Amino acid sequence: MKSWWLLILLLSLVAIPAVAAEPAQIGSLALRDLRAPSAIELSTDGATLYLGTVRSRKPELYVIDASIPEAPVIADLVEVGARVHDIVLGNGRIYLATGHPATELLILDAGTHAEAGRYDLPGRRAARSLELLENGNLRVGRKRGQGAQYFEIDVRDPHLPVLIGTSNSPNRIPRPTRASAPPSYREAGLVRARQDFPIPFGTRFFLVSRVRGRGLLQVVEQIAPVRFLDANGDGRFVLGCLGDSNTVASPSFKRWCDRLKERVNDSQFRIHNIAVSGATANSNLNPAQPGNDLPNQMAEIPSLRPALDAVVMSFGTNDIFQGRPPETVVDAYLAAAELAEARGLAVYVTTTPPLRGCLDAGCPGAEAQNALIRTAFPGQFIEFYDGIHEAQFADGIHFNADGQMLRMQRAFDMIAVEEAD
Repeated sequence: MKSWWLLILLLSLVAIPAVAAEPAQIGSLALRDLRAPSAIELSTDGATLYLGTVRSRKPELYVIDASIPEAPVIADLVEVGARVHDIVLGNGRIYLATGHPATELLILDAGTHAEAGRYDLPGRRAARSLELLENGNLRVGRKRGQGAQYFEIDVRDPHLPVLIGTSNSPNRIPRPTRASAPPSYREAGLVRARQDFPIPFGTRFFLVSRVRGRGLLQVVEQIAPVRFLDANGDGRFVLGCLGDSNTVASPSFKRWCDRLKERVNDSQFRIHNIAVSGATANSNLNPAQPGNDLPNQMAEIPSLRPALDAVVMSFGTNDIFQGRPPETVVDAYLAAAELAEARGLAVYVTTTPPLRGCLDAGCPGAEAQNALIRTAFPGQFIEFYDGIHEAQFADGIHFNADGQMLRMQRAFDMIAVEEAD
């Protein structure tokens, strides 16, 4: 009888793995008449894909209905009469930058795909880029010597576009990023164009490629092993752990962040642990550790490779020791979160852990910080304070293996995606 209970106990301790992140094709569409794609754009709802091509005897704009991603279909083909260099959507219209010498800007109705207007830029050079400005005007760019020339056009009335002004730049118009398949997706062929669309816990990729000499649209989905997005589209999900001695990496003792990498157990999930012992959320007042703080750890982020998609900030204990008010800790977190989110990163913040000596009576400094953290970061905080026991400490401040395992599990529950999700 005891053996059965032992077996049940062992099974209960088996970790449920995170969802695998391997990309897989869910739909496709043959594009037999497609020559080289030259521009691509996706509607904000991910339901319509616009694909521009080089000039040919066939229509140069494909309108593809992708509302059922498992079965995309060609909704319309539009004759442009020239290469399509760029596509922008807005104001219920489709704006095309073309190589036509008399119609460098072509405006289509987004519903009917019929021509709504056109504009002939001075000279005969092709329009290369489009940007819809906040004021509703369109900024059209084209080459000018070694630089670029830009035209701001009022397109409120598409039948009568009005030139507002021109400007020159010594810088060239940026080239479109070379398209590629998500890492580890091996069936893409030669990818010529790509658009990404976020889906719950993952990304949907629209890949236009040449496979055995023919054009093909492949719809590929990659379910992430984590709840944050692949912000830079490199096919990896990279988390940065920022913190102090209860997070810092060590070859002899694995703390929660490095245990999290093992727990997720997915080849596309990566960790950068840049925590440093003694670090503070505020600027460090310890004269022996100038610059050992959250702002300086944040400053390391741009140089990390592979690039981050999310950060976890776990400080607070050393701020208490240095007498910093709880509000300043949360202000430091909010400032760092603003910087991280400006870079497109997801942000998580841990509550400040207790000290062993104040477990019974409560830890006022940590509790004051944590009340503010839970309010400032709803749905983003990882609980490192509640439910901690004396037996989970290695000393008065640092956690032992059991304490680090508990912290890892709480981070996993917040960040990772399990099969049950």
